[in-house]
Amino acid sequence: HGHYVDKSMIRNPLAHWFFRQAGRYSPRTKHFDLYINGVYRGVYVLIEKIKRGKYRVNVSKLKETDIAGDSLTGGYVWAFDKTGTNTGGAGNNNKGGIEQEGFKTSDGLNVILHYPKKENIQKQQEEYLKKYLNDLEGLFKNGKNGAGYENYVDLGSAIDYVLHQELTNNADSYWCSFFLFKPKDSKGGKVTLGPPWDFDLAMSNGTQPENGGGQQGGGMW
Repeated sequence: HGHYVDKSMIRNPLAHWFFRQAGRYSPRTKHFDLYINGVYRGVYVLIEKIKRGKYRVNVSKLKETDIAGDSLTGGYVWAFDKTGTNTGGAGNNNKGGIEQEGFKTSDGLNVILHYPKKENIQKQQEEYLKKYLNDLEGLFKNGKNGAGYENYVDLGSAIDYVLHQELTNNADSYWCSFFLFKPKDSKGGKVTLGPPWDFDLAMSNGTQPENGGGQQGGGMW
């Protein structure tokens, strides 16, 4: 990661450190001096990718044959984000739209699949995750007040994640770079918020009205 936007060079490392203090996983970081062919190129940060793994997002491996029963219910890792972020497009719309990377929920949120990736996920698995999220959104539609959402969402993770986003004053909160995962039902089974990601525009470096700019983001379901 290069600190083009964040001249302090510390926002991402500090934000991830904060989240780890809550006892939850957040990508580990390391500052380093970069030289290319002996030419100094400045200070960069190594940041772990968010991916499934024992020491990262610790959800079960989802095999192609896991298309029924408890094995179908997890694990999944996705992000609410702009298209192109999962295919090297740096946020630019890819040519195929959301269908190349995931799907839209009933509220129109882009679900960018990170595990399994779109090209690897089975039809039954994608349909299961889509129905789960649509059922959650349905608790807030047609005059409903969201009663029962705690049956779908891990509340401890939601509290920690929201407090973290507010603490860091993140301009991208809840609308992009918003990672979530879901373990198998036998291992908790609820949507878990996090790990956090992308804090270039956090800590009063963004475009919120209180920082003199226009609001970038939308609301959170």
